[in-house]
Amino acid sequence: MNEICIFDPIGVDPETGVGVTAKQFDSQLKELGSPGSILLRINSPGGDVMDAMAIYSMLKASRARITARIEGIAASAASLIAMAADHIEISPNAFMLIHMPYTTATGDADDLATAAGDLKRMSDSYAKIYSARSGQSVAAVRALMDEDRLMSADEAIRLGYADNLASGMGDAPNMSSLPRKHRATIKAARRDRSFGWDAALALASGKRKLNLQHNTAINASWEKAIAAIAKERGGSADTAGNGWDAALRKTFGRR
Repeated sequence: MNEICIFDPIGVDPETGVGVTAKQFDSQLKELGSPGSILLRINSPGGDVMDAMAIYSMLKASRARITARIEGIAASAASLIAMAADHIEISPNAFMLIHMPYTTATGDADDLATAAGDLKRMSDSYAKIYSARSGQSVAAVRALMDEDRLMSADEAIRLGYADNLASGMGDAPNMSSLPRKHRATIKAARRDRSFGWDAALALASGKRKLNLQHNTAINASWEKAIAAIAKERGGSADTAGNGWDAALRKTFGRR
């Protein structure tokens, strides 16, 4: 399958000079000729709104079947690009972030009012694209955008922003230009999953081949996982421990 990778910010990052512009992406797309299918691999913190919209339009106009694979993070403008795909898969430890477009502006009151109006129109356009792909109402999408919603892989699938989990764990999220609050959230989530939770739960439950990330009945949340296994073993769902291993020890009395 022909591949295109978006592993940098969208547009040129003014601080680093690194990024994927619409012009560069157009060249990559044309170099492929007329492929029947394209794998679009994404691990990008987002970036320029208009570059993203142009890339989205290029992909929508392509006759190739597009599969987008989110391998680390598809944030902001990068998440919009993913919406152009015919099929979206996301690695189990990857994330998606949607939010309202933002900008900086200078000038008098009229200039700032114009900038605000432009941003509103961009936000409306983004919300319609997310809505069309996810099946959620525009109002529901805008509520998530207002929230600056960082979605885990499971949540992105549940809300319709992705279709299924990709095989493998993917790459570490590209957080080069994410807001600090999102960087902290992602680091915390990845730290929680670094305890070897599949192995620990398999040990506790006796199911050596248990893989929570692909077990929809248990789901990939601590609370549901511990509660499900505790119920199976006739134990308590008390998970007051801070880490997953600690929670398992507390629940099952293991040391």
